[in-house]
Amino acid sequence: MTAVQAAATVPTVPAAMVSNQFFDEFTDRVRVKPIPWEGYSRAGLISSDELQNLKAFQHRLADEAGGGGALAGYVPLLVKLAESLSSIDALQYLLVVLDDLVECDAAAVDALRGAEMGEAVARVMFRCMDKKDDYLGLKACKILIGIVAGGDAAVEKHVFVRMFEYVER
Repeated sequence: MTAVQAAATVPTVPAAMVSNQFFDEFTDRVRVKPIPWEGYSRAGLISSDELQNLKAFQHRLADEAGGGGALAGYVPLLVKLAESLSSIDALQYLLVVLDDLVECDAAAVDALRGAEMGEAVARVMFRCMDKKDDYLGLKACKILIGIVAGGDAAVEKHVFVRMFEYVER
């Protein structure tokens, strides 16, 4: 049997994420923690349009429960907010909802993986890995892994190097 024939007979195994009770409980607390989005808008950290779109996203998120592609259009907004805000609470929330979308919405994964978003997503995730918050770094790695595992992403080598460097710390 040749190597090609052997590879053809090996079944494909779906990616599986490891679960951790502490991490999952912390995620649940982040998901329901109130974020002062209106205050960010008044302070000029986010625009009134971004605030309205974020509220629309949160409303749809509560209604959709699973997304089914309808929430993928909000990916650029979420990434932009994560790129511009520095509050740990806001970043944790944004990464939680991005991770939720990665887990349940193939269209959102495609949007995160797209040429226009790919570099911004990497910048956001790398920045979160550099924060003094272990949860942010771990969530960023989980999102990157979900994006890579979700299909044929042309991922640059530096993405893997940064993830491994973070995990080694």
